[in-house]
Amino acid sequence: MLLDTPGLDDTERFCVQLTERAVEDVDAVLFLTKSGAAYGQSEKDFLLSLLRRGTVKQLIFVVTQVDQTYEQHVKQRQIFSYFRGNETLVKPSTSIGPASKPT
Repeated sequence: MLLDTPGLDDTERFCVQLTERAVEDVDAVLFLTKSGAAYGQSEKDFLLSLLRRGTVKQLIFVVTQVDQTYEQHVKQRQIFSYFRGNETLVKPSTSIGPASKPT
């Protein structure tokens, strides 16, 4: 059986407690996390407690939305490369306005 529980950073404490109780006697935990997102302290504490107890036979990490994170990094790199190649667009004596390529 696969059981989906509330997140560990839920503002409602009873939801967090529900998750903590649900994993007390399981064979495996699928830990889903969004690509590019940092773990919160609650997630770190939860995972450490699982590992310290030694009752979970398998802890499997599933990283979601990798494609979106990849696309964001590609776009950021393209923007960075564009502006790096055009560093002379704004000169100290020039007023700052919309960036455009010099003609």
